[in-house]
Amino acid sequence: MLARKYHGLEANYNELPAKAAASSRHRSQAHARFASPKQLTSNEAEAKLYRYRWSVVEAARPFFDSYPSSLDDAGARRFFNMWQQSLRDHAVPHTAVFVPFPWRHVMEYEVRNRNVLHSFGRLLDWWNTLQFGKYRHFVVLQQSSIGAVKTTATLLGRAFVFPDDMVIFETRLFDLAQRVQSVPLTHNSVPLPLLHAHASSGVTFIKPSRRKYSIHFSGSCTNPLRQAIPDWLAAINDARAHKCGEKLDQGRWQDEVASSNFTLVPSGTYPSTFMIF
Repeated sequence: MLARKYHGLEANYNELPAKAAASSRHRSQAHARFASPKQLTSNEAEAKLYRYRWSVVEAARPFFDSYPSSLDDAGARRFFNMWQQSLRDHAVPHTAVFVPFPWRHVMEYEVRNRNVLHSFGRLLDWWNTLQFGKYRHFVVLQQSSIGAVKTTATLLGRAFVFPDDMVIFETRLFDLAQRVQSVPLTHNSVPLPLLHAHASSGVTFIKPSRRKYSIHFSGSCTNPLRQAIPDWLAAINDARAHKCGEKLDQGRWQDEVASSNFTLVPSGTYPSTFMIF
């Protein structure tokens, strides 16, 4: 009897490694069912988003390659390059997708000045391929507006739709004016200062820490808004606001603009905006 018990214990002992291995596999399988799929899904989603962002970049590249880099495009190429660097560094802390496009070059130089709609037509074709229902997108309308884009689309007998959840950074202040007048907006619009090239204006770059003025205005009296600006800014000690119609020589104007953080550009020849030089 003792021998049978001994052999039984020996058999159980010999089976322990196999049972332990089976138990380990069971725990691993359970862990995989509950933990791995979630991590895998997250990784796959991040990878798909990363690939999609780069596909948008590559689709936008021909538009930027169509004009010389020396052309003042109101900062579009700078934003395009910064976005690519952020993607390379994996330094984008959100899941939105930037849609880079040289709006000023296409809308001002081609459509408005030359009546050329080729690039804009390509934009419409590309726009319809973007995954708006899957990801949230944002654009920066440099020296352009939603109204101008939609109007141009009608010239081609087509429609241009900005998705409801798209964030639109715009340098024209049409939407800001609507908010002031309590006119409801149908899209997400964020006013953005217009980046203006120093070289094209003759303005010398001065570091922000060394600038003397917070805001600057000078210009003609083309509308009542311009006439009221000095009074509105009177309470700001470091503002530099001239009465409309006051003439400044070129050198003084360049010095004051370079020494200011922002430059107000109310409606005149072009729609209202505010600039950073």
